[in-house]
Amino acid sequence: ELVPQSERALEAYQRYQWRDLETSPGVYNFSTVLADLAAARSEGRKFALRVRMMAGYDDGQVYLPAYVKDNPACQAGCGFWADDSPSTPGLTFVPDWNDPYLQGRARLLMENLAKTLANQRHDIAWIDVGLYGQWGEWTIKSALYGQAPAGILPATEPSKRAFADMHFQAFPDVQQVMFALYGNREALNYGLNQQTTTLKPVG
Repeated sequence: ELVPQSERALEAYQRYQWRDLETSPGVYNFSTVLADLAAARSEGRKFALRVRMMAGYDDGQVYLPAYVKDNPACQAGCGFWADDSPSTPGLTFVPDWNDPYLQGRARLLMENLAKTLANQRHDIAWIDVGLYGQWGEWTIKSALYGQAPAGILPATEPSKRAFADMHFQAFPDVQQVMFALYGNREALNYGLNQQTTTLKPVG
């Protein structure tokens, strides 16, 4: 915890970049996740996590696995570079959330993560529904799409539901949490009130 507390929090929480969890197609490395979970368990805590495919603005980083960006199976490169602020050096790589190839690979990532954690579900406090949006927080600056190439549009509602479902279907028996702004109220309403996959209500 960054803020001093009178006692340790009941849960430990970490966020991971997709590129660090899948180094090449179908080659997964969840060692850091397992180590963080084990560390939480050793401290008598449960563990929570979020997976992201986008982090900072104008940081010049691609948080997708290298094989996904510009893959021939992508409709339009699976993303694009945009300049969020001309006064800030660097560019922002925006994933193409609507691309079927990108969605398919992200779904496989979550499925394999769930398999890896299958025998440790009791140690998981919650799964933070991420992947979509800046920092995986279900938000993205709409102005960036003024720089998008032909064929790339803002995420559709079906695409947003698809990213939520990847989490719900991979971890149906684990508590899920969606950290999303009101601008995504349709996806939030789906996750919190309409989907029927998870055994526990989504928070």
